[in-house]
Amino acid sequence: MRLSDTNELAKQRAQAAVAANKLKKQLFWDKDWQSVQGKKGGSKSGKLNTPAQWAARQKVGLTYGKSVGLSNQSDSLKFILSHYLEWVFEPDQNLFTTPPIESVAALVRELEFFKPGQIKRASAFYKVIHGLRPRMYGWKLVNMVIRSEAGEG
Repeated sequence: MRLSDTNELAKQRAQAAVAANKLKKQLFWDKDWQSVQGKKGGSKSGKLNTPAQWAARQKVGLTYGKSVGLSNQSDSLKFILSHYLEWVFEPDQNLFTTPPIESVAALVRELEFFKPGQIKRASAFYKVIHGLRPRMYGWKLVNMVIRSEAGEG
């Protein structure tokens, strides 16, 4: 029967089987079947979150988190972060300059030093750095200072 099947016929047969199981409330659509499947992981599974589990996750994050994050940076982001950046905090039009820095998280910490509590979601701040957003949380990137402009060379 299946030797002469096309992909379309196989897809139609699968959809018909799904519709029939749904109508008869079998397998995935049966609450008892769902209950059995849900209990396969044990009664506590990952929800236990013991101090040992928490410490293990912390150790992994502290050991590898920063190095993995830095290794995943794009070349364009590394290039931008390697320069002095001039920022304007638009509500009061103050100009701030950040030094070359290794990560977006470190850059956000630097901006937070100037205006504490303004940046709510640091992970999305890369959009301003890459020009995907003109400003975020009042901060606007206005200039990337090349070394000769900064008097370094």
